[in-house]
Amino acid sequence: MIKRQPHIGLDFGNGKARLAWVQKKRRGETRLLGFQSIEIPTGLMEMGIMMDPVGIGTELKQCVQEMNLAGGKVAVAVPGPQVYMRRLTMPGLKREELRRAVYFQAYEFLPIPVEDAVMDIFPLRRYQDSQGKKVELFFAAVRRQQVDDVVQACTSARLKPVVMDMEPLAVQRAWGGDSVRTIIMLHICAANPYLTLFTQGVPIYHCSLNLEEFSDAPSSTRGNPLLPTGGEIAEGYERHGGGPMDGLIHQVKDAIAYCSRHNSDGPVRPEVVVLDGSMGRPGLEAGLAQGLDIPVELAGRQAAGRIELPDSMTGPQRNELEQEFALALGLAMRR
Repeated sequence: MIKRQPHIGLDFGNGKARLAWVQKKRRGETRLLGFQSIEIPTGLMEMGIMMDPVGIGTELKQCVQEMNLAGGKVAVAVPGPQVYMRRLTMPGLKREELRRAVYFQAYEFLPIPVEDAVMDIFPLRRYQDSQGKKVELFFAAVRRQQVDDVVQACTSARLKPVVMDMEPLAVQRAWGGDSVRTIIMLHICAANPYLTLFTQGVPIYHCSLNLEEFSDAPSSTRGNPLLPTGGEIAEGYERHGGGPMDGLIHQVKDAIAYCSRHNSDGPVRPEVVVLDGSMGRPGLEAGLAQGLDIPVELAGRQAAGRIELPDSMTGPQRNELEQEFALALGLAMRR
């Protein structure tokens, strides 16, 4: 009998490399085989940017070998703040024609050199108006060097990268809720916190968050909208004052208001907040739920509730899985 290879997800972020590997059963069920993390030594990665991909891969290789994952196919993600995302409306061309047209249009709006970018598109809907056939696209781009660095880190660890995903999409997959709902995705971490708004399973807005107020060092937040820009997100903590939780809540509310003003389909009304970890802060979920008056769900907890876990898993291990491995789990579920 041929043993099936596990589906592996790998998350490089917040000072760690996290691996989760699962097995897909014939009936569509998913079984967690294992998860593990290693600390990334200081200097190898800074603010989500790989400074030494080979060094990171070398640090990870021993863990890969000990877990018998060497040679395995892995799904990875480029950190969310490094990805430029946008919704575009284009003439109703065929897919390959759209790719060529979007490439040339990207010269007008992409903040990085088009020649140095890796780009992809996903058609959202086709329709017809008074000007003819149209297609609405989801567009994503990232610097080619950043993709190459992630690939190099994986190969140095003796893993075979086969899928390059985006963080928000992978966390949404781990959450696994009703894709028709409008959700706020909050990625809470020390290095690259961000917010993504999804409606009907499609990201329509993405911006960085300022969490410096959690250490009593307020500063402004800057947005990176998927929709055409027309201004900036309000300056959260500095403008509104209040405690750290108030600053975060105001940033989220400002993002919702900004997106609503620029959304062609009308106001955005989120139904649930999906939290990717709580940064070890007790009461974060309850504080957000109260301040936003929206239910809050932890992506890792939702993922752990939908998959088969090992019988030997302890309470602390499950807590670690729920708090830190949502992205790795979402990536592992990708294939």
